[in-house]
Amino acid sequence: MALLLGVSQTVIPTPERLKSSVQAQINNEDDGDFLAFCREVLDGHRRRGQIGTFKSYRAKINNFEDFWDSEHGGTCKPSHLTVSLVNQFETWLHEEKENAKNTVAKDLRVL
Repeated sequence: MALLLGVSQTVIPTPERLKSSVQAQINNEDDGDFLAFCREVLDGHRRRGQIGTFKSYRAKINNFEDFWDSEHGGTCKPSHLTVSLVNQFETWLHEEKENAKNTVAKDLRVL
C-alpha cells in the first residue's frame, strides 16, 4: 500500500544493519590519506585569507605529522584514528614536545 501511495518504506535499524553500515564506511575511508585531507583543509583556510587560523592549524597538524612519522610512518588512513592513537599523540606531545596541558588540549581540539 505504501508503494502505491508514493511513500517510501521505513528501514528499521538493527544491530546487524548498523554494524554493516559502519564497516562499509570504514572500508571506504581506508582509501584516503588523513594528512592529505588536513593539508587540503589548511589550503582552504589560506585561500580564504584566514591566515591566523591557517598558521595555528598548520602548527598543530605539523605536530601530528611529526608524531605520525616518528611513531608509525607511512600513510595515515582515517581508520587509523582511534582513541588509542589520540592517547599516544597526547602522551607524545607531553613527553617529546614538553607541551603544557593547555597547549596539548589545543592540538587535540584541532585534530
